[in-house]
Amino acid sequence: MDEIQLNNGTKWEANIETTEGVEQMQELLKSHTTTSIEDYHQLASTLNDVKNKVVKECTMKGASHDNLHIWLYPLIEKVTELSETNNIEEASKTKQSIAENVDAYYKYFQ
Repeated sequence: MDEIQLNNGTKWEANIETTEGVEQMQELLKSHTTTSIEDYHQLASTLNDVKNKVVKECTMKGASHDNLHIWLYPLIEKVTELSETNNIEEASKTKQSIAENVDAYYKYFQ
């Protein structure tokens, strides 16, 4: 995430499908009850589905696209980590880290 750059000091233009996907992920993270490992795994599966849709529908090109992938790569890793964990404490920390990653989208993209 430290490698993301702004567009000469301004946010990158993102396609609407990407922004809508990020909004969906934010809502899932806020509304999905996570009290068991199964809950965390279900959240990870749903987040992965939204992420796959974002990737499939991305029409961004050039530097904005490159920076989106810098933002997206750690998110993919964290969602995978959440889907594989069997420890509630680790799952909770990973969920928080995913939320921070998703929220950071708005720091770099509009």
